[in-house]
Amino acid sequence: AIARAVAAGRASLEAGRSVVLYTALGPAADRGAEIDRQEGARHKLGRGLGELLRELTIEQKLQRVVIAGGDTSSHALGQMGVDALTVRMPLPASPGSPLCVAHSRVKAVDGLEVALKGGQVGTDRYFCAIRDGLGG
Repeated sequence: AIARAVAAGRASLEAGRSVVLYTALGPAADRGAEIDRQEGARHKLGRGLGELLRELTIEQKLQRVVIAGGDTSSHALGQMGVDALTVRMPLPASPGSPLCVAHSRVKAVDGLEVALKGGQVGTDRYFCAIRDGLGG
């Protein structure tokens, strides 16, 4: 599944499109109760998303990414090999969700710009604003 997702992400990036990696299709597809019955399943999802993001960052030489969700962010950053973040710039339209710089022993991840978006943070244009460097 991860290899297929990396391939789909690669194809989109190489076509000049933005990529969003996600694990659900909205409230109608909510399988939270089912996932909760499997011990560690939510952590596994976060780590899987981190693995996908790490592979795409290394392969495609990404310079800026957004990770949404608090638990997802922590698992994904760990899987990517991020040791620390420093604030690059605050995003006035999205308090509490600054653009940061990743510090890592993984060469392709070290220096990566990362924005961590909480569930209720940012406007409808948040992802596009971060992509376009407008400060979300």
